[in-house]
Amino acid sequence: MVSVQAEVKSEIYQLSDFYQVKNDKASGLIDTLILDRYTEFVLKEQGFDVIIGATGIETTLCNLSRQAGVEPVTLSAFRQLASRFPGRMCFLKLSFDRRQSAPVLFTAVIEPWSYVIDFLQSVPGINLSPVALELCTSQSDVCFMMAFSSSDSGQLRTRAYYLTDRKDHPASDPVLASVDLSEPVGKTQYRSYRMGVDWKDAAADEHWEEIISSAREIISDKHSLCVSSCQKEKTPQRQKLYVLRHDYRKSINNPYQLSDYNPYYEEGTRLLRENFYHEAIRSFSNAVCYKPDDALALNSRGFCYIQLKEFGQAVEDCKKARMLDGRIPSQNLDYALLYYQNQAEPV
Repeated sequence: MVSVQAEVKSEIYQLSDFYQVKNDKASGLIDTLILDRYTEFVLKEQGFDVIIGATGIETTLCNLSRQAGVEPVTLSAFRQLASRFPGRMCFLKLSFDRRQSAPVLFTAVIEPWSYVIDFLQSVPGINLSPVALELCTSQSDVCFMMAFSSSDSGQLRTRAYYLTDRKDHPASDPVLASVDLSEPVGKTQYRSYRMGVDWKDAAADEHWEEIISSAREIISDKHSLCVSSCQKEKTPQRQKLYVLRHDYRKSINNPYQLSDYNPYYEEGTRLLRENFYHEAIRSFSNAVCYKPDDALALNSRGFCYIQLKEFGQAVEDCKKARMLDGRIPSQNLDYALLYYQNQAEPV
């Protein structure tokens, strides 16, 4: 195993204390407001990544990316995406590793695929593979996130992320699939994210023991952990340890707090707003599998069943939602009971 070297540890220390990024690809002061909103370290054997982000900071992230040498075509695609889907969480990933990986710009889109594909087809420089698109749309109703980066030759790379169904993943570990939309074969990578990992459990794992001990002086127990691993290649080299600065995350009112955030519920909400009831039920079902006591997801799924005139299912969901959380309004339950008991359809 290659441990976190002294120079890497020094880089993390500088970033944590002075918000300074220094390597041969990026230099300059990072706005402390960004770090107050969102920051995390991604520890891995080759080095580490730093991810920063918030809502409404697309211009700042573009400026940082420009300093890091990101190609204009990549910045243009990111700006157009942010303009088409405003108010989304945006991220910039800077890598400090031996491979000197290119910076990546992310946007949490969370929109139906039809909207996203319409956008992608309008952006110059994006070459879409029909096979890759079919792979995405056949496995999920929502594009969860988009990522733009530059290849070694300066070409635009576009990657789409979507959440997989929960049927084979009952534990609370969201599995995020990603597809390079430019690849003709449409190769998919699956990564699981195990949230809320205990420091002691992580340190007891011999794979992480040396990394954690090396980074101990710049991270503490107040930071929560998340282990990300490749689903089909469960080798130590494909695992990453996310150090989440949740002390910063809780300082603002945003939905990306690990204790409360249910990504599948967010999916369902977006679909429900567009009146895609069948698709929304799929997302809310995933939300309930991910977090069985999610009363909002149950109540929302019940509302979808009402719209589809499946009143028995609606009563079951809405009643359970009210039992879990008495603050849930009774409107959906009352409506479903009325038509279920009378076996009549609403006017």
